[in-house]
Amino acid sequence: MTEADSAAAVITDLERERTPEALASVPKRLGPDDRVLGVRMGTLFAVAKRHTGLPLDEVESLLAHPAYESRLAALHKPVGIFAKHAGQRDRDRLVAFLEAHVAEMARPAVRLAVEKLPASVRSRWV
Repeated sequence: MTEADSAAAVITDLERERTPEALASVPKRLGPDDRVLGVRMGTLFAVAKRHTGLPLDEVESLLAHPAYESRLAALHKPVGIFAKHAGQRDRDRLVAFLEAHVAEMARPAVRLAVEKLPASVRSRWV
């Protein structure tokens, strides 16, 4: 794994993209104790797309990060696509990942992640 394929690299990229405007507006949508970096959603999605090759354990690291944007970077379409392909190589690991994190994932990511699983397994989440 290269540094570019790490949760730390995603977080660094997000921190580089923070703006005072986003730092002022993002917390309005969250709870009072939620930590934010101050990154606009479109920018966040662009950063996430640059890191679609993240190993599954690095995605888990993003989900555990305290900042809202870091967690969200792990919860959209590119991650769902990555998880789907990772699941074709190691279905048991994908299922374990979903069992641990499905409640924190965006629905589109979940739908994509389970797309290639057998219907009996897929029906647990969609």
